[in-house]
Amino acid sequence: PSEKWLHEQTKSLSNEDLSNFFDWYLHVLPFAYKLYVENNEYDDEYFGVNGEYTTEIQSIHRRTEDFWTDSRVDGDVGEISLFCAHGSDLADREKLVQTLHLLFSDSNDESSIEDLADDIQELIQRLPGRYNYPLLTFNAFATDAIGPDEAS
Repeated sequence: PSEKWLHEQTKSLSNEDLSNFFDWYLHVLPFAYKLYVENNEYDDEYFGVNGEYTTEIQSIHRRTEDFWTDSRVDGDVGEISLFCAHGSDLADREKLVQTLHLLFSDSNDESSIEDLADDIQELIQRLPGRYNYPLLTFNAFATDAIGPDEAS
């Protein structure tokens, strides 16, 4: 089922756009922004374009925490955090440029980061659903705790 869904999501993209989507890490950018750039203001977390999955996702998260607590796993279950990521954050040029600086900090050329931001936003405009394109936030991952000094 996942393969069929992925095919449906990508069939309208040109080969160049699909290649650039992954070469430019568009599938990672919303998560990188959320975890390493945003000011950790997580009070307004919502899941789904309009929050339609928030209750369900939070319920699953609570059950997962209960599972680990009941399993008596070493460690603080309270350290398991649930964060949302939204492709719409990439519509804000400042957020996008900050995220690109984080990922491509080896590049000392400000103009290349700015040019990449332009290219990324132009590509997203061609995606079905634009900034709400599901592959922008299709992936999820786990990471160690992140402190303010660890993002740079």
